[in-house]
Amino acid sequence: MLDSLFRRPKFLYVAVGPDIPADIQPIIARMNNAIAANQAWFQQYRDKYPNQPLPYDEHFGVTPSQYYSVLRLQATPPPLVPIDSQTVTVIKEGSLIHLQCGGTGEEHLLNYLYIDTVHRVLEYGGDTIPFAGPASAGPNNPYGQWNGYAWHLERIQSLPAPVDPLLPADAQKAPDQKLISARIVEVNFGIPTDGSPKTFIRIQYQNVQSGIATGNMELLGYIE
Repeated sequence: MLDSLFRRPKFLYVAVGPDIPADIQPIIARMNNAIAANQAWFQQYRDKYPNQPLPYDEHFGVTPSQYYSVLRLQATPPPLVPIDSQTVTVIKEGSLIHLQCGGTGEEHLLNYLYIDTVHRVLEYGGDTIPFAGPASAGPNNPYGQWNGYAWHLERIQSLPAPVDPLLPADAQKAPDQKLISARIVEVNFGIPTDGSPKTFIRIQYQNVQSGIATGNMELLGYIE
């Protein structure tokens, strides 16, 4: 799939995003940042409630009413609308394919992606992203239905909170309190099931350093 996808020296990339109401956008941003900073907690919390909406928890970083407004939006996902388009150049170096985009918006994330078509692995921002196998999205997926492949990297490290010599003992963090560092990268390539002649690309990148979210981005779009 990847070989045939990038045979052309250039292609048009159309970035899309959900048509989210303006008052909901900052709420979702706060939730995403809170989840990125509490990856270990979120994984455990999600495992407690499989295949159902998650109950409210203060770890989401928003009020209960704000959280349930997001849930109502998720129940009827907004349509994806084009937000930008850029011409992307395909650079081939042996078995490696590098995408080069001159845009300054979210589509510049493509510049960090390297594709090894022989070994079926990706490199993104210096990390090797292993091949995770076939992937698909059903009719309830907000990105539409597609069939394709996924690459996934997940690294989570939990370290004891450091002792601050300037603070008294009773003001130090609890001994069992951990600082989480994590990096999660997922890349999807898929063909829409509606027969449209385009390829879906999704890149999700989350990075947390010692409990502080330093990166939380998602790129959605199509190759046309």
